[in-house]
Amino acid sequence: MFRYSSSSLSEVSAPSNYSNAYCGYEGTPIVNGSLAYLMFRNNSDNYVLMKISGTTLTEIVSPTGSTGSLKGYNPSIGWHIGNDGTVFLPYLNNSNRRILCKFEADTLVQYANPGTYSGNQTGLYGEAIEYNGDYYFRYKNSTVYGFDLMKFKDCAGASNSMNVNSCGAYTSPSGKYTWTTSGTYSDTLSGAKCDTIVTVNLSVVSGTMTVDTTDFDDLTVSASTSCGSSTTIPGNWTNISGDDDDWNIISGATFSSATGPTNDHTTGNGNYIYIESTSCYNKVVRLQSKCIDLTTYTTAELNFWYHMYGVDVKQLKVIVSSSVSDSTVFNMTGDKGDQ
Repeated sequence: MFRYSSSSLSEVSAPSNYSNAYCGYEGTPIVNGSLAYLMFRNNSDNYVLMKISGTTLTEIVSPTGSTGSLKGYNPSIGWHIGNDGTVFLPYLNNSNRRILCKFEADTLVQYANPGTYSGNQTGLYGEAIEYNGDYYFRYKNSTVYGFDLMKFKDCAGASNSMNVNSCGAYTSPSGKYTWTTSGTYSDTLSGAKCDTIVTVNLSVVSGTMTVDTTDFDDLTVSASTSCGSSTTIPGNWTNISGDDDDWNIISGATFSSATGPTNDHTTGNGNYIYIESTSCYNKVVRLQSKCIDLTTYTTAELNFWYHMYGVDVKQLKVIVSSSVSDSTVFNMTGDKGDQ
């Protein structure tokens, strides 16, 4: 190959692995602004894209699975430079499937064919159609002479996650699915250009209550002096798994000095729930009620007494959860004294 400039020719030497017979420059240049790209055939008979600058050639590494003999870059399938400068290139992979690649910053991003375009000689056929900023490509499917128009959606990184507490069955954000058990699920939200994959961490709360007057006095004391204890609270309240510790049931004073309280608020000799503070700093400890049915109530309230005493006291929050959102209705922080 030669470079012509100022009425003279300068040889452009191919890399050493392009020196066999019938190897080297194959033609079909792409010009994008001040840059030019050429098709070369290497000693393994693989077709490779080269960037030329002056008399220097730089090889653009072919995508994985497109490095076999007579495979690789195939401009006869149809390449396209968009109005925004985006370059789309066709590659023939080792399974004879025609693959679409987007070329940016001298790197190829390969887009896998959909499932119905996975047979021999299926995939990308022809140049793109660009309309209103969107790209459309002609794809051959697995049927004989079957072709489809495909809209290109570049959705890398289009994902989201959400934590949901639900009283009973929960309908996914897209409305396509209904889930009845706790677990991690995946849903897809269709967008104008890109779809969003939503991961839903669902907790289905079992049981329903209307009015609750729990005072913990009829429950067995389960006080613990260590962080990370496991305690089961019968009735309408549950220690949630997956956090750092459990709420414990106690009567009288707590075990740690300079914390408290010395007894329960209401009778002085009843039970209450608490979190052990010894060696248990900066931990999250959650208590969850059963689902509360408020359909027959115009107003509702939650009443409780709290005691936050100690130099390392952090935060106490009450969160009301629904299948739509979580709302913080109480948020207290810091040492409030022995009261």
